[in-house]
Amino acid sequence: FLGAMMPRYVEGLPALRPLLPGTVLLGLAWPARQMLIALSRPYRLALATFAGLALTAVAGAIGADRAGIIGVAWGMSVGYGLVSALTGATAFVPTLGGRAWLAHQARLARTLAWYVAGAGIAAHLPLPGLRAWSGFAARCAILAVWLLPALVAWARRHRWGGLWDHRVGG
Repeated sequence: FLGAMMPRYVEGLPALRPLLPGTVLLGLAWPARQMLIALSRPYRLALATFAGLALTAVAGAIGADRAGIIGVAWGMSVGYGLVSALTGATAFVPTLGGRAWLAHQARLARTLAWYVAGAGIAAHLPLPGLRAWSGFAARCAILAVWLLPALVAWARRHRWGGLWDHRVGG
């Protein structure tokens, strides 16, 4: 589908899939980064970031040497995961302790596993006979249906967001 949308980038598209997990993990490091900034811990943040970037560079170089652009993408993904782990540990281990931080990471992994599985199914389920746009629409529908149980579970846990707490007009 992306090849149909961006024909000039077709050669680089195989690298997007291995890059995605690291990009998600890098995004998950954002709250820890903000916490370190809010608590005036810029040197700890800088140290964790530089250490993570050094490891990212090494992982990227190893990936490039072994598998070209796809190897670089895998290396970057591993490196981004390390940046996320180092940033999170730097922010939360001093307060929570190592055990509680690891328990939090396990909860996070368990929660994300549902979404990862759904994305994997939507992306890889064979859809023979569908053209690019209809295949895209079908994959979006598969993903939407997959997300419904998680949405309903969240809504029930939060009392449906207060949707039915107040009567209208009465």
